[in-house]
Amino acid sequence: MNDVDTHIEDYSQPPYLTTETRRLSERYATLPGIDTTGIEHAIRAKFDAPDLSKVLRARNAVHGDFTEDAALAQMFKAVMKQGRNWEIMSPVQRECFEQMATKMGRILAGDPNYPDHWFDLAGYPTLVRERL
Repeated sequence: MNDVDTHIEDYSQPPYLTTETRRLSERYATLPGIDTTGIEHAIRAKFDAPDLSKVLRARNAVHGDFTEDAALAQMFKAVMKQGRNWEIMSPVQRECFEQMATKMGRILAGDPNYPDHWFDLAGYPTLVRERL
């Protein structure tokens, strides 16, 4: 039976899942000591993503409108790049500042009382200090 036949006969799963599951199971079933029972579950987990629109609505409530958030973050980043030390800073130091700009944009556009914003904002300089 070819892949097309399998897709037609098996209406319970998306075609890519059925085909990929079978291929992986057949490939690894021949290896000694390999248990293939978890392969189908791993593949299902990959494709059973949460509803993106629900995730985006939830994030909008916390991070604010993405357009406003992005505009603010980009303004902060443009100002930082004007500093005389920007070019001599390490990639880690520059990324710290850029991530902080993103977090500040989210705080200003979204919920300023969301604790994770502030925790993340404080975390980036700690990562830099650990690498100095």
